Amino acid sequence: MRYAMANLDLGLITARRGDLESAVQHGRAALKPKRRSGDLLPRANELRSRLEEHYPREKRVTEFADQLREERRALPPGAG
Repeated sequence: MRYAMANLDLGLITARRGDLESAVQHGRAALKPKRRSGDLLPRANELRSRLEEHYPREKRVTEFADQLREERRALPPGAG
């Protein structure tokens, strides 16, 4: 979980710096582990929002948003 949260933090930092490629890579890496904490998806959503705000038509951002949506759908009922 620490690895995933660290990747999200790095994703947010690199997004602030304007490094889209690195931000998306960190976001996707954060979603790879199957173990989840309650903070992971809301934090990933924060990264998604920031990326969509700054890069609204970027394909990589759309793909990350789609991946995040699929992660939310895969949650058991009542988990998120």
